[in-house]
Amino acid sequence: MLISAWKPAKEIRMALSGKDNVAVFACTVCANLNGTGGRRGLRVMNNLLKQWGKRVVLAKTVNVCCSEEIMRKYIDIYLKPKLSYCDALVVLSCAGGVKSAFLCDPGVPVVAALDSLGSGVVATSMSPLDVGICQFCDHCVLTYTKGVCPVSSCPAKKKYGPCKGAPETEGPCVVDPDRNCVWRKIEKTADMDALAELAKMHRDKSLQRLSPPTVKTSPPMVRHFSGWFMARIPGIDWIVDMVR
Repeated sequence: MLISAWKPAKEIRMALSGKDNVAVFACTVCANLNGTGGRRGLRVMNNLLKQWGKRVVLAKTVNVCCSEEIMRKYIDIYLKPKLSYCDALVVLSCAGGVKSAFLCDPGVPVVAALDSLGSGVVATSMSPLDVGICQFCDHCVLTYTKGVCPVSSCPAKKKYGPCKGAPETEGPCVVDPDRNCVWRKIEKTADMDALAELAKMHRDKSLQRLSPPTVKTSPPMVRHFSGWFMARIPGIDWIVDMVR
């Protein structure tokens, strides 16, 4: 899932300056699992808006904000009837959901209340496999590091091996002495020879990715119906909550 975090209240309030009547959409999937979207996110945002003297004209969970067609139907069905007394739409989702709202041109300014940090796993433990957030580094090496992301774990962002000044055995990190060198832990299970080979391979600018298969776009009527259906069914955030 995509990891999101709340923006500073000061930043959100600045974006809503002069906008007294506000609608809020909250994603029921990734942001919901983060606790930044879904019903929890709506409660936080609603309370904040009321503290600022704003009027909440609409507070709605959205079944997948990053789908333009689904977002469009939520805007058509729920937001447009309130446009005459709405000054802004606050979106509690990753950047994909915010862009989706902009693409739909809702008729009021779109305000992002969350920042996208990367992608992560939905897990209940706190091992390095769970807490490392994907930094979208372009070439993933998890296959050879046994699932531990070195880019998110290493302060120096070293992907293929430790820094030159790293301790020979377990010891403090060169960049952040308050923590131990994560590469000394990774080396115990990682395929270091393969990582060295990957470093050479990824430097090759002529290296080409596999081409994905051509995806046939659904007919407009099918897309419209799918978006309408997703906008009409009850919020799925309570179902998504069960996997936490």
